[in-house]
Amino acid sequence: MENSSEVFDRMHAPIAQAFPIRENYQYTREMGLVLSFETDEDALRRVLPECLEIDGPATGFVKVTQHKSSVFGPYTGVYIGAKTCFEGQPGNHIISGIKTSQPGAIAGRELWGMPYQVGNVAMSWVDEILQIEVSRASIPFLTMQVQLTNRSGPISYYGTLRTHVARKIDFENWNAGYALVAVDSTATTEGVESWDAVASLTLGAGTPIDDWSVLPVRRVVGARYETGGQITLPMGRIIHSWP
Repeated sequence: MENSSEVFDRMHAPIAQAFPIRENYQYTREMGLVLSFETDEDALRRVLPECLEIDGPATGFVKVTQHKSSVFGPYTGVYIGAKTCFEGQPGNHIISGIKTSQPGAIAGRELWGMPYQVGNVAMSWVDEILQIEVSRASIPFLTMQVQLTNRSGPISYYGTLRTHVARKIDFENWNAGYALVAVDSTATTEGVESWDAVASLTLGAGTPIDDWSVLPVRRVVGARYETGGQITLPMGRIIHSWP
């Protein structure tokens, strides 16, 4: 039986002790889906840090990735973000996300400072329609229906600047501020099969501090579905910071 100090150490051990710091983390992907939607420019501006510009028309996106294996185990992640630009470089900015794996969500927060929580992702094919429902504590965040139309090329999501906001941790200074973190993820195209798709999307209110409906869905611009592939995720790098 563990004594109290052993239990305390186990409960408070950093995730990095369980998952060693590496130069790169590898993921084997089962499937991936990226859906783009037109949203309100003022609403998008309110959820972006001032250092980021909106890249072209106000466009949000939902990314769904189902990992068959990773150092954090298999899991599904659903992320909401927007097309942005940092100092002239186009990119994809993650605003929030839900993972079905607690180790995956904790690692995302502790290793990269990513804004992820644990939740439920239900996916099923009904006839030719892929139905996806995302929830947390039985609260609906997202509902999506996807139908494949024709074969296509690989998703261009990877290989572009990917950012998120992380709060700096300084327990002696509560005004430590925030950082814009970039993660230069890449993906292989060997063995990947891709399809264009049509889709519908509904964003629920979520929770009071994680409301996905703040980005209204005016119309779905496009969707791309893939199977297979390897994803490489390096450690993040701070490209901007502010109080």
